[in-house]
Amino acid sequence: MEEVWGTVSKAVQKTLKIRLLPVSKGDKALTHCLSKDYTTLLREALDIVVRSDVRSRRRAHELCYKRLREKYPHLYNTYVEEAYKRSLNVQKLQKASRKVDEAQIRKTTEPRSEQSG
Repeated sequence: MEEVWGTVSKAVQKTLKIRLLPVSKGDKALTHCLSKDYTTLLREALDIVVRSDVRSRRRAHELCYKRLREKYPHLYNTYVEEAYKRSLNVQKLQKASRKVDEAQIRKTTEPRSEQSG
């Protein structure tokens, strides 16, 4: 079994190797600008999804896509799509977290039944 994992590990190592090229100042500026725009895009998509209590991808697309594409025409459409999909996932995780927290609160605040023997 260890031989198999060793082979898989070698294959994975080979596929993950990339060569980094020197980055110019202009490239750094473009990368910084893209990162900043994408972060803002994510925040706006999350705001739309949370305020509208969106629960489906279709609804998230209807509310976010046109508005965000008009605001960020210089970004590829995949960035916009990824932003509202991620926002939807964040909202789902927040709701799940709240449910777990509420369950824990209920557990700790419920009176313990005393067993008489």
